[in-house]
Amino acid sequence: MNPDGSGQTQLTNHPGTDSNPTWSPDSSWVTFHSTRDGNGEIYRTSSIGTATSRLTTSAEWDGSPSWSLDGTQIVFQSFRAGNGEIYRMNADGSFQMRLTNDPSWDAHPFWGTFGWMPPL
Repeated sequence: MNPDGSGQTQLTNHPGTDSNPTWSPDSSWVTFHSTRDGNGEIYRTSSIGTATSRLTTSAEWDGSPSWSLDGTQIVFQSFRAGNGEIYRMNADGSFQMRLTNDPSWDAHPFWGTFGWMPPL
């Protein structure tokens, strides 16, 4: 929608829960968390709600996507290692790589002005 609340557009339409949307830096894509396949995964759709694709395929929960400032990568949280860890992938879902390895729960990553910032 526009900043004044006008022009609202529905981007997804699925019985699963779609949540935590994040805009790409150029506003052409929106990533979001969805349970549409029975497990929490990360999806990407165009800014007009077409061309939706699944970016992660883990048997465990993936969520909390955040775009890099140049729009080429996404950091996210996953439980695929048995607890909450932070991963990075290309904007198309390729080259997923684990960034943290800690027995405690690492969550809610985001890209800051100077690059990827770990949670506080």
